[in-house]
Amino acid sequence: MDLKHGVPETGVCGFHHHADNARQIQGAPGSAPAGLVPIRQFDLGLCEAGGHPWIEMVELIFEDVSPRLEIMAELNEEIKDLEKSAAYNILDELYRFENEQSFVTRAKQLNQQEKIKLEKTTLESQEDQNCIEQLMHTKFEKEQEYQVAQDREMMLQIQLSELDHDLSEKQVLLFYEQKESRKSPEEIENGQGRGEEQLKEREMERLAEAEPKLRKAREEIEVVNKITEGTQTSEETEVLKGQKERHQEKLEEYNARIKEAVETEAENNRDIYKASSPVYESEHNKIKDDPERIRKQELDAGSGSQWRHGGEQPWLSPG
Repeated sequence: MDLKHGVPETGVCGFHHHADNARQIQGAPGSAPAGLVPIRQFDLGLCEAGGHPWIEMVELIFEDVSPRLEIMAELNEEIKDLEKSAAYNILDELYRFENEQSFVTRAKQLNQQEKIKLEKTTLESQEDQNCIEQLMHTKFEKEQEYQVAQDREMMLQIQLSELDHDLSEKQVLLFYEQKESRKSPEEIENGQGRGEEQLKEREMERLAEAEPKLRKAREEIEVVNKITEGTQTSEETEVLKGQKERHQEKLEEYNARIKEAVETEAENNRDIYKASSPVYESEHNKIKDDPERIRKQELDAGSGSQWRHGGEQPWLSPG
């Protein structure tokens, strides 16, 4: 504190603080805090010094601030000198090195984490690839099973059509046998010629019915041959070769079966015609000698034709 004028050594802030305190205690002169002089005594002291109170106050303030400014200037000079010193440079390099080390450590940690994530992703990708391969293998097996089932169904359809055809042929043969049993020898001779023509027609019909199936089988074999000529994997090549062999075997078997069926049918019809010729001649002689027999044959023919008009076929009845 400046004891001359009773002003604290706090610069401008001290002046304002003193003025505020003076305003607060202006009505109570005896209650001034320690270190402060009542406002009246302060004004009297300034007047006795012979100067203006505000000018003196400003001078006092600059007197308090100037030493501090000098100290701050000295500190700035010392700081500049310190920045140029070796110790400061060493500390600065040390801090930089520590920062770089911490940055490198953090970067390594992040790199390790990313490597772990990449390994996990790679493992998951491998598992997904294995699942895809298993599914593709299962799909291939199911397709092979479906192909085998289709082949079996085709064979069953062929067998069923053959059985239906045999049944219809047997029905026709029985009908012709009953019809031929009532013919004259001249009609029998003419019927033999027509029978051979009918055999040829049936053979042509059988070949015409079998031609689409044979063509389809040939086309499948050609497709398999074209595919096997390209670049295929070993498994696909084996599968296609197996399919080709199966189709070739089926084609040969079907051709042999058709040929055998046609030859058997022709032989049976020839035997039937040969065996029925003597019977027809004897029947013709009996009819000549017995006119009533013709009437009986006509009655039998009328009863036998009922099955063609909605009646039951006599050779298929339970009796």
